[in-house]
Amino acid sequence: MNKKINDMKKFHHFLFIIGLSILILPAAHAQLVCNADVLVSTLPDGSVTITSDMLTEGQALPGLEIELVNATDSSEVFNGVEEVFLQVFGTTEFFFTVTDPVTGNSCWGIVTIFSAACSDTMYVSFTNDVGIDEIIIDVVLEESQTLASIQWSNIYDGNIMQFDEVIPAALNVSNISFNEIEPGLLNMAWFAPADILVNGDQVLFSLKFSVLDNGDTDFGIAPSGVGIPTEITSLVDGFICLEYESGQITSNGAKVQGTIERNDDLGCTSNNPSPLQDWVVRISNASETYFTTTDEDGSYKRVVLPGDYTVTAFPYSNMWGFCENDIAISLPAIGDEATADFTGVATSSCPFMEVNISTPFLRRCFSNTYHIEYCNYGTLEATDAYIEVELDDFLTITDASVPFTQDGQLITFELGTVGLECGNISFEVIVDCDAELGQTHCVVATIFPQDPCGEALLGWTGPVIEVEAICENDEVTFIVENTGIENMITTADFIVVEDDVMTQAGDFILDALEATEFKFPSNGATYRLNADQPSGFPFNEFATAFVEGCGTDENGEFSTGFANNFGSSDYQPYMDYDCQENIGSYDPNDKASFPEGYGEEHYVKNNQPIDYKIRFQNTGTDTAFRVVIIDTLSSLLDLSTFRRTTYSHRNDVTLVDNVVTFTFNNILLVDSTANEPASHGYVSFQIDMLPDLADGNLIENNADIYFDFNDPIRTNTTFLEIGTDFIEDASVSTIDNPFDININIYPNPARANSTISFEGHDFSDLRLEVSNIVGKRVANKNLKSNQVDLSEMALVKGTYLMRLVHDSKLVYTGKLIVH
Repeated sequence: MNKKINDMKKFHHFLFIIGLSILILPAAHAQLVCNADVLVSTLPDGSVTITSDMLTEGQALPGLEIELVNATDSSEVFNGVEEVFLQVFGTTEFFFTVTDPVTGNSCWGIVTIFSAACSDTMYVSFTNDVGIDEIIIDVVLEESQTLASIQWSNIYDGNIMQFDEVIPAALNVSNISFNEIEPGLLNMAWFAPADILVNGDQVLFSLKFSVLDNGDTDFGIAPSGVGIPTEITSLVDGFICLEYESGQITSNGAKVQGTIERNDDLGCTSNNPSPLQDWVVRISNASETYFTTTDEDGSYKRVVLPGDYTVTAFPYSNMWGFCENDIAISLPAIGDEATADFTGVATSSCPFMEVNISTPFLRRCFSNTYHIEYCNYGTLEATDAYIEVELDDFLTITDASVPFTQDGQLITFELGTVGLECGNISFEVIVDCDAELGQTHCVVATIFPQDPCGEALLGWTGPVIEVEAICENDEVTFIVENTGIENMITTADFIVVEDDVMTQAGDFILDALEATEFKFPSNGATYRLNADQPSGFPFNEFATAFVEGCGTDENGEFSTGFANNFGSSDYQPYMDYDCQENIGSYDPNDKASFPEGYGEEHYVKNNQPIDYKIRFQNTGTDTAFRVVIIDTLSSLLDLSTFRRTTYSHRNDVTLVDNVVTFTFNNILLVDSTANEPASHGYVSFQIDMLPDLADGNLIENNADIYFDFNDPIRTNTTFLEIGTDFIEDASVSTIDNPFDININIYPNPARANSTISFEGHDFSDLRLEVSNIVGKRVANKNLKSNQVDLSEMALVKGTYLMRLVHDSKLVYTGKLIVH
C-alpha cells in the first residue's frame, strides 16, 4: 500500500487519508443501484469525503463498502470501507464499486473529483505571545475581506495551555462557537447573517488560554484530515482560500507543583503512599488566587505570576487533616519552581459515609434511572454497611445494578465492608401514570453506619431542630422537634409558606426531645414550614419540610412547582434528598440549580450550598464517543468547596481556577433514534456560596456541552439572587370576590390592632364572619361602616377564614393572617 501511495504522489494526482467507520448492519437490503457518473467538488483546501449514499441512487444503508480504483493506472486505492476522505489537487477520476457485505450485491460507476475554485484569498496571522499564567492570542486579518463564514481547527500543545474563552474584536463573538475537543485541538466556526467587510490589519477576535505548564508551542491551523475542514466563504463570491502564518507561543511563568497522598498508617510517616484524587488546592496571596485539583496520581501543578504564596489543600471530610498545610512558598522570578506536597492524616479513627442520589429526569409511565454514589471519606473501613432508599408512593422499582430487598417503599442495598473508596449503584423505577403532570416525587437515600466518631454535627451539642410534614385526616400537620440533648434557651422563629405566599409567622421554644405541632387544612396548596435553627448551628440556618398534593382545591386540583423554591435540610452527609417534578416535554441539554429560588427573581438566602445538575442527550444520528462539559463558575462561589456528587457515566473532573471540566471518555452514548432511554446522561455537583453575600448579588451559571467534534451546545443560564425577607407576606388573600371588592389593611402586615377597609361598592348592612383554620367561628360582627378594627375581635396570631355577607348573600371570601 505504501508503494502505491508513493507512486501516486509522484504524479501529483492526490494525497489521500482513509477514514474508517464502524459497520452497522442494515435491517433490510434492497438491490443496489449506482449512479454511472458522479461529480464531486472539494472544499477550498482540496478535501472531500466520499460516502456510499453519494454514489448510489438515494440509498443510504449503513454498512455499504466502497472500493476506489485510480482510473489512470488501475491501482487499487481503497477497499472495503464505508467512507473515504481525500485531498485532491486538480481533477481526478476513480472507478468505484459499492458492495453490500450482507447480500453481496454490488454496483459501480465513475466518480470525478475536481477542485473548487477560490474567489479570493484570506491572509491571517496568529500573533506571537509570551504568557505567564494566561496567554491571549490575537487572530489578525492582514487584508480586507468580505466574509460570510469561517471555520477551521487550531492546533497547539495541550499540555502547555487550555482554552478559556474568546474575546470579541472585529467579529461578533455571539456568532462564534469554539470547541476544545481534546487538549491541543480547538474547533472554531463563525457565521454572519449577511456578508460583512473586515478591513485589513484588524484583530478578528482573541483567544484566551490558561497556562498549564511552561514551554513553547506553535499555534496555527490544523492540516487537512485533523479537526474540521477549513472553509471560508463569501455569500457573493463563494469559496475564499486561506493562507496563514503560525504564532510562536511561549509560556514562561513561575510553577507550583506537588502531590496529595495518604499513607497506610494514615499518619505522617512515608509508609506506602496512596494518591488522593480530585482534592482541591488553592494557591493564593493578597492579589492573586489560583485553584486546581489533583489528578489520578494525586498530582497537581499550576503556573502562576511570580510572588510569595500560601498553598492550601482542602480535605474531603473533617475526619482528615494534613501533616502540614498552608505551606508558604516563594517564587521571586519567572521560571522559578516550588513544590508543596501534602500528606493526609487521620484526625479521627472511624468511617465517614456519604451518599448522593439523583436522576436526570422523571417521566410518567416510563422507566427512569436513579444513580447512587456512595463514598467512605473516613479513616477506617466501614463494616456491615448498607443503603436505604425510601421511594415516593408514585415510584415502583423494577430493576437494579446490585441485589436489593424491599419492604413496601423502602429499598435496602447491602454493601458489606466499604474501604476508603467510592462505589455506585443504579436502579430503575416506573413513575405511575396516575401521577399529575408536574407533580413532585421525592426519594431519600440514607447510608449506614452513621455519626462518624460522634462528629456528624462538627462538635455541636446544642439544640437541633427538625421538621416533619404529614398529610392525613384531611389535614397538613408539621411536627417541629428539638432532637438535641439541650433545651432551647431563647425562642426561634418559624414561617409557613402556602404555595409562594407566607401565610403564618411566629416563634417557638422547645426543651430537649420536645415537639410541637402546626395544623392546616388540606386544600391542595403546597405547604412549607421553615423553622430557624439556634444561633451557632454549623449547617443550614433553618430546618424545613413541605407537603404537596394534600387534598384539592375547589376545582379538584392541587398546586405544583413550589417544592424546590427552598433548599432541603439534608445537611448530614449520610442522607440525601432528591425531589424532582415529573416532566413532559423538556430541553434535553440544560442546567438546573437546587434550590431553584423563590419567585421570578429566584431569591435565596446567603450562606448555603447550591446543587447543580447538567443534563445532556445525544440527539444526533450516531454514537457519541466523547462528551465534554465545560462550566465557568460564578465568582460568587467558594471554589474550595467544589464537590462532584452524582453522574450517569464515569467521567474525569478538573478544576482550573473557576473553570470546571467534566470529560466522559469512551462514553459510547447512543443516539436518540437508536435507543432514546440510553441517549441521556448527566452530572451533578455541589458548591457553597462565598460567605455573607450582600442582598442583590446575582449568582449566574451555564455550561457548554461538546459531543465529539461537534459545535458546543450551551445550556440555559440558571440564576439565584441573594435576598432577605423576600417572601410575600399575605395578610389578606382572596379566595372568592364576585363583586370585585378592594381590601386594604393598615398597618400591614396585619396585627391584632390593624384596621381593614372594604372598598369598591357602597354596601350597607355588611356582616363579617371570621373562623379559625379548623372552622370554628371566632367573630360574627355587623358592620356600621365599610371598615373594622381587628382589636374589637381579640384575635390572636394565626390564620383565619374571613367572609363578608350582604343581604344574606356571600360577597367576599378570603384568608386573614394575623401576625
